[in-house]
Amino acid sequence: MSKAGPEHVEGSSPKSGFKREFVIYPESSPASQRDLKWSFAREYALLLYQIKIGIKPYKTVEFTKTMRAFSRRIRKQKDCLGCSVLRDCENENNYSLFGEWQTRQAMEKHFHSHDFEVLIGVTRELSETFAMNICKVTKSGGFELARELIASRQRKGAGAE
Repeated sequence: MSKAGPEHVEGSSPKSGFKREFVIYPESSPASQRDLKWSFAREYALLLYQIKIGIKPYKTVEFTKTMRAFSRRIRKQKDCLGCSVLRDCENENNYSLFGEWQTRQAMEKHFHSHDFEVLIGVTRELSETFAMNICKVTKSGGFELARELIASRQRKGAGAE
């Protein structure tokens, strides 16, 4: 990104339809500028956690039934934008659970909830492997965003020749 200042990108949530603005700061921004802007950006960024779980082969049916119920309950929590459980197409014992949150406070409240505590307990009992990632989504979109990223890559590739 060659801009000196932050880039503002608008998006909308498919669940709620509300508009939100993502603020993307170039790495060249002074740390103090990024820190000052963080409180503004935090209000509008999509927060996501992913839990990668390798389920014991004889526990996949139990895991699937449990996650079906839990994902419904999580989706009903305030400021939850989505909760999905996906199965790996190459290894049927590997799953990924994604939780999407409107605010950091809502995600943290979820992490302190009884539902999350039980979710972690269940996965501990049924899994062989467990890994968790938490991130802030800085860009969101559909095919337009994908085309933009492909075009950006092609422009960078053409400049390297």
